[in-house]
Amino acid sequence: MFTHDYSKTVFIQNNEVFVWEVDGRVVSMMKKARPTKHGVTVSMVFTPEDERKKGYARSLVAKVSAELLKEYDFCILFTDLANPTANKIYREIGYQQITEFAHVEWL
Repeated sequence: MFTHDYSKTVFIQNNEVFVWEVDGRVVSMMKKARPTKHGVTVSMVFTPEDERKKGYARSLVAKVSAELLKEYDFCILFTDLANPTANKIYREIGYQQITEFAHVEWL
């Protein structure tokens, strides 16, 4: 298992983590994950509660997704269908719902 500092360093060195800063403070972050020959996943989109509803995550995901599409044919973003605000924002910046997933446990 890697230490937190090691993982953070590797993510940054590999250009896997992206942040949105305001006045020198990180106000939102996201990570690219699971790159393949044609596509990449956008994951770990997070904004602290006191920074939400200011458009930071929207701006970050839109900007980084546009940059990723210069290298990849498509970006995938998994989202919680129970979060209508996030889903509306992702649609507005160009993401389209292609399917729904179900979690199944074998007993």
